Amino acid sequence: MLTGLRINEVLGLRWRDVQDSYFTMSSDVSKNKKAHKMPVVGTLKTLIGKRGADNKTVFGYTSWLQDS
Repeated sequence: MLTGLRINEVLGLRWRDVQDSYFTMSSDVSKNKKAHKMPVVGTLKTLIGKRGADNKTVFGYTSWLQDS
């Protein structure tokens, strides 16, 4: 809702994709096969909190969430 991304794009987002005040979705991850850059501002910035390790996902999830 806050990102405009699809659920699989959000769940696959890793800290290495977050640079400065933007996150970048590569063309191999996005459904339309086009890379895009989105700003990290407001509530979204608050939700993601402090930066994690590059290989870690930005948003944690459970298998229940992925299966729904």
